[in-house]
Amino acid sequence: MAERHEPIEGKKILITGPAGQVALPVTRALAASNEVVGIARFRDPEVKAELEGLGVTCITVDLAAGDFGDVPDDVDYVLNLAVVKSNRWEVDLRGNAEAAGLLMAHCRSATAFLHCSSTGVYQHAGSHQLVETDALGDNHRVMLPTYSISKIATEAVVRTEARQLGLPTTIARLNVPYGDNGGWPAFQLEMLLAGMPVMVHPDRPNLFNPIHEEDIIATLPGLLAAANVRHHRGHHRRRHRRQHAAPRAARPHDRRLARRHPPHGPRPAPRTAVLTCSL
Repeated sequence: MAERHEPIEGKKILITGPAGQVALPVTRALAASNEVVGIARFRDPEVKAELEGLGVTCITVDLAAGDFGDVPDDVDYVLNLAVVKSNRWEVDLRGNAEAAGLLMAHCRSATAFLHCSSTGVYQHAGSHQLVETDALGDNHRVMLPTYSISKIATEAVVRTEARQLGLPTTIARLNVPYGDNGGWPAFQLEMLLAGMPVMVHPDRPNLFNPIHEEDIIATLPGLLAAANVRHHRGHHRRRHRRQHAAPRAARPHDRRLARRHPPHGPRPAPRTAVLTCSL
């Protein structure tokens, strides 16, 4: 039976890129019963006005610049939903990987940090059902040359900062998000209507796991609850919890054992929980 989690209410939540395809419905849902702060460049004043009408505090920030001086650091949760897809390596690595690490340092006291990644980080494996430990690769290079590698680089930065800062973290890899705010199915339909070819991998069949925006919202309490930084010790047993396609949740950190560790001796390296969210 699936584990049930309390709804997210009465929290202070920071969301990056709140006007994005995945982020906008998430922001709408969370703003109904939480204090939500959205950070982005907000180039479209109408979108910013819409968010402010929902009660979202919008702060104009260039994530790649890493200047978070006006961004509150006393938040309960951080949802890193922004993505930079310029197809320029310097821009995309800075706007995704570096920005994520700098934001985590700024919000190091948060209860949990949720980073939205993509199953586009996996090496193509045909009809094999992917798990989080499968090989990574430059999956999207045909369409988006910088996308997969930028996502992989960002995951590496997020994992490092989670360990360095002791910030409870979950990395969730979405497959094909869709809904009223668009998504890949609608994009492919528009391509067909325009007479454009839809590229598929020659290794048939091409399998995808669409996940509706409402289902993404429903997974948030579990994803945030699973966020953890654990100390990995050889004599400790790893526990795995299956959720969605093949996620893994870390065992809660035992602070009593940590306190018994010699204060001047070598410290064990903590690890982050990485979950694959594919429905």
